[in-house]
Amino acid sequence: MKVKVTDRRKFRSDGQLREEDSAAQDQGSPTGGEPTAPEPPVRSEPSAQPSATDPPAPPPSPPAANSTPKSLGGSEASPPAKVDFQSFVYFLYMSALQELGIPTQEGVDPHPADLERARFFVDVLELLEEKTRGNLEPGETKLLEEALYNLRMQYLGVSKTNPA
Repeated sequence: MKVKVTDRRKFRSDGQLREEDSAAQDQGSPTGGEPTAPEPPVRSEPSAQPSATDPPAPPPSPPAANSTPKSLGGSEASPPAKVDFQSFVYFLYMSALQELGIPTQEGVDPHPADLERARFFVDVLELLEEKTRGNLEPGETKLLEEALYNLRMQYLGVSKTNPA
């Protein structure tokens, strides 16, 4: 049994309209019957391995918060694409900042500080530091230490201005 495979995409990989499609549009539908609904565009998945000609992807940068350590990565427009140690620490860090009432994005009003909930996120990061001690790469250790130091300083500052 032979199977014929026909590429029905309307656009080439460079984004240009296929010549076959423009000729078929002039003649009506390809089957000569009723026109059919257009096929949804086919999205090609990016390859997991970047080619040698691809420019290196820039590291993600954190949202504009006065106290975000440089080693914390992320993007204010969208969540990290993959879950790894850095994105997990970043999630906990940003959650703690939000609970401290510190704005994590420009133009977004912070909600009132909730010191108990902020302390929870700091405690989770402390637990993570304790349980992973000796098993992290140097960059991961530095990331965790900076996040904890910064959150502790922010927590002290907020707790002095907003006593419970």
